[in-house]
Amino acid sequence: MNLREGMTFELERKVTEAELSDRHGNPWVHVFTTPKVVEWMEEVATTGVQPHLAEGQGTAGTVVNMKHLAATPVGLTVKVVAHLKQIEGRRLVFWIEAFDEVEKIAECHHERFIVDLARFHEKVAKKRGGAAR
Repeated sequence: MNLREGMTFELERKVTEAELSDRHGNPWVHVFTTPKVVEWMEEVATTGVQPHLAEGQGTAGTVVNMKHLAATPVGLTVKVVAHLKQIEGRRLVFWIEAFDEVEKIAECHHERFIVDLARFHEKVAKKRGGAAR
């Protein structure tokens, strides 16, 4: 693993009709929906750290504390920037901000844990096998 505190990861994409609130349970609002903002924030942290992990490792999100600060209409480009602020053993702490072409639209404290993927998937499969149907 070659992660270090202070690393920065970025994602940039255009907001389409598919990311609007009216497609996600709020038919009266036609702007970039909060669940998709969170998704993009998690995505930039996940994909940013993955190349720096050992083979067979991945991450799992455990904390998302996000503030959606401003509405973004369809067609604008959003840039999401994740700062790896702290590494404590397997725990990774991020400060993530999102900006549209006009202003800062969201900020987030996010935590992920490094996991052994084989062990993680075994635990999930075991849980699935023991779940009531």
